[in-house]
Amino acid sequence: GAALTTVSNAAELVDPQGWGAKIEVMASAPALYCALLPYHDHVEHKSLAFRYPYSYTAIVIVRDRDGGRVKLDQGGRALVDYSLSAFDHTSLLEGVKRAIEIHMHAG
Repeated sequence: GAALTTVSNAAELVDPQGWGAKIEVMASAPALYCALLPYHDHVEHKSLAFRYPYSYTAIVIVRDRDGGRVKLDQGGRALVDYSLSAFDHTSLLEGVKRAIEIHMHAG
């Protein structure tokens, strides 16, 4: 069958040490697009649905250099302590910028 995703490494090596982001563009269909739109009323939903031909679904996945911690509390529940560092924030922004460029070049 057809490929369901395409991965770009255009933002993968924005740092000489190899830190950066991958951009994954997923296959989309009108039904999936419409199912994920916010719904306040049918007029607005229809208006947003008509924008489908100008959309695409992209995920920017950052390889974080400065990670956080996950601990378990006394009840066994995960406690996540994570803040995006300035370095990883820059990697994320580079990924988003390159995803926008991909969208612009696609027309």
